[in-house]
Amino acid sequence: MIYFYNSTPPYVFITSINTGLGSGSTTIDFSFDGGYILICGGNTNTAKVYNLTTYAMLTSVSFSNAQTCKFAANSNFAIAAATSSNFNYYTITGGNVWSQSYNGCFDIDFDGNSSTIVMSCNNGANKKGYASDTTTPSSVTVHTGSALMRTAQITPDGAYIAYSGD
Repeated sequence: MIYFYNSTPPYVFITSINTGLGSGSTTIDFSFDGGYILICGGNTNTAKVYNLTTYAMLTSVSFSNAQTCKFAANSNFAIAAATSSNFNYYTITGGNVWSQSYNGCFDIDFDGNSSTIVMSCNNGANKKGYASDTTTPSSVTVHTGSALMRTAQITPDGAYIAYSGD
């Protein structure tokens, strides 16, 4: 279930929706314009986008082992898997723009222009922080370490990237 409240005191309950994602950890993210919510995770191998005016589902995509998902400023979104090499970038309506093999990604972030995506990923001994152009997935390994990569962030203006790990 996802529970919605208004964002001013006294934070009144608005509604809830049953996303049908099953049990397990889920990730949620609001679109930059506040019109949509992206939900991924659970054990049903699905990610969904809901309209926040009607609370109706707009998009549903199959995605095995979804670990994290994130909206870009242009309302496209990315999903990464925790235990496989699935990393996909979609349009708001669920069209797959591109896919890459980034294993075990824990975090995703976009710059404010939706032109650069960064991710922190872990594949066995390979602990990497990646950056990629969103138009054509030309990735660059920005950071390689020996400890788990947990977070990846890029400033809205795209001037700085930061990664953190154990």
